[in-house]
Amino acid sequence: MVGHLDVPGLTTPDVPASISPQVMTLLRQGTGYGAAPFQGPIFTDDLGGMAAITSRMSIEEAVEAALVAGADNALWITTDAVTSVLDRLEQAVASGRLPMAQVDASVLRMAAYKGVLPC
Repeated sequence: MVGHLDVPGLTTPDVPASISPQVMTLLRQGTGYGAAPFQGPIFTDDLGGMAAITSRMSIEEAVEAALVAGADNALWITTDAVTSVLDRLEQAVASGRLPMAQVDASVLRMAAYKGVLPC
């Protein structure tokens, strides 16, 4: 789970780690901190109830930013915005902001984590 930390030297100023492409890349590649690449699913911390995110963007924007950055599962505390978040994600995929290949890779990681074999 990636929290909403500002990490000088890694994250862009005012971009929390939970929506940072640099952080997701570091986790996936494992370079720079001496660990093996992380192959499991990456979850965000709560995107809908913490000021580090909510003071900067809407839940729809935050979920898109997290997934585009490389998170596999974006978490938020309520179900109020599920429809608007899904609409936003459909638009992101259709426009190419969120590549379908990335969505597919996330689905496969989540399925593997759950012990479900891909079709």
